[in-house]
Amino acid sequence: MAQQYLNLTVVGIDVVKDFDPLAKRSTSLIHYDGTRMPIADNYFDAVYSYHVLEHIENVEHVLAEIQRVVRSNGVVYFGVPNKSRLLGYFGMKNKTFGQKFAANVNDWKKRLTGKWQNTYAHAGFSEKDLSELLQKYFKDVKSVTHLYYSEKWPNMKNILRALRKMKIDQIVLPSVYVIGRNL
Repeated sequence: MAQQYLNLTVVGIDVVKDFDPLAKRSTSLIHYDGTRMPIADNYFDAVYSYHVLEHIENVEHVLAEIQRVVRSNGVVYFGVPNKSRLLGYFGMKNKTFGQKFAANVNDWKKRLTGKWQNTYAHAGFSEKDLSELLQKYFKDVKSVTHLYYSEKWPNMKNILRALRKMKIDQIVLPSVYVIGRNL
């Protein structure tokens, strides 16, 4: 859809080979085995990675690959679960309240037993950790978490501002979003 309205070429890259039939009809899809992306150097103007990094075992390798395929000064955008969050999953539409509550209890058990990391759970990254990691590969790295949530929840802008002012946004917001530019 974005391709038609914005005159863009959109490419989806995933480790799965069984792509959604609707996605196959609407964009170019490429299988990626996790080693080297089958994309030429400096190919993309932008990369959008939404809730992907928390599923990757070797994040640094994938970031190096993204850096390789994004043009100089190209834009990168990453969204991940907020590892510092007190509660999560409440934005999910396909889960009942009970399932969301159980998932949070499970996460807290993992936190208390030292298994709250991406290899054991859907932990994600803190905003600080994600920013520091991305700064190894990209420049002008900055958080856009508040911009994301201000646009997503426009009726809650005052609450979001208050959370930020009280410095508790880092434990309340379910995800973090960071942008940068390629070197």
